[in-house]
Amino acid sequence: MNAVFLVKLDPDGNHLWSHGTTRGSYAAGVDLRDIAADAVGNSVALFVYPGFDNAEVSVMTFDAAGEYMWGFSHRTSDSARGGVATDSAGNVLIAAGYAMRSGLSGPSDHYFYVEKRDPARLTTCLTPSPIRCGSAPTPSPASGS
Repeated sequence: MNAVFLVKLDPDGNHLWSHGTTRGSYAAGVDLRDIAADAVGNSVALFVYPGFDNAEVSVMTFDAAGEYMWGFSHRTSDSARGGVATDSAGNVLIAAGYAMRSGLSGPSDHYFYVEKRDPARLTTCLTPSPIRCGSAPTPSPASGS
């Protein structure tokens, strides 16, 4: 079992709230990769759970009082990383990258995506779909003359 805890302190170092989460034995560990807070005190955290045959990227949000608001997880077949930010409109911006392996010992393809989730939890993908790093764009057909 792996666990991670978030603790929010006031400017004087006094405890305001704590929140913990665990993952089962499939995860080889847990890494807090990034955390951000908005102007009203809501927090967003991005965790990565590396595994033996897979990895998981999880995003969790908490309000200023430490109550869980929303979150999601995305599993991959290999490694994962990412970051989070907030903007002045209360949106959460999430950038994540991951690798998908072909077979047990095949090469990994690396992908990334960026999305924005507004306060109503509506998602806008800022990349049209996960983009494969290093892949050449598909040429458009030449127009006839």
